[in-house]
Amino acid sequence: MKKFILVTVLLGLLQPALATANELFPQEALSEKTSLAYQTMSSRYTAYAQLFNGCQNREQQLPECQEPFQKAQTAYIQAKSNYDTIEMMEHPSFKALLAPSAALPELASDLNLLGYLDNQLSISEMTQTELLYGLNQWLQDNRFPKTDQIYLLHSQLVSTERLAKQTP
Repeated sequence: MKKFILVTVLLGLLQPALATANELFPQEALSEKTSLAYQTMSSRYTAYAQLFNGCQNREQQLPECQEPFQKAQTAYIQAKSNYDTIEMMEHPSFKALLAPSAALPELASDLNLLGYLDNQLSISEMTQTELLYGLNQWLQDNRFPKTDQIYLLHSQLVSTERLAKQTP
């Protein structure tokens, strides 16, 4: 009986967090970014596969094949990792995870590259308030509600847009 009560209490405590996470990440907007991540991964895979096949068909590995192949391979792995991470983070138990401080410099860099942060500030000088301001602008432009906290999924979604706009 005690276990049942404990489980019921724990589930009750989780419900507000899950509701909040679902409100922060509306399914329609989230699906659009997941599709963008998939499209980016798919196009990068195509470029990688073409170079792989082209380089393999030559009688010997030519030096001019190495660099473009390595770049295409890296771009594909980066896009695939991003897509896989978003797929995992769409699970309700991961949506409510706050971004660790180690993820904030990359988020700041991505927001800066996308034009949502002041270019004159260095990433290391940026405050949490300035980062939230840029993130909230990005969230509004991408049909997500504003937030007062930075979630890990936020950083992945911003990364998705940066990867999609970045030339491999």
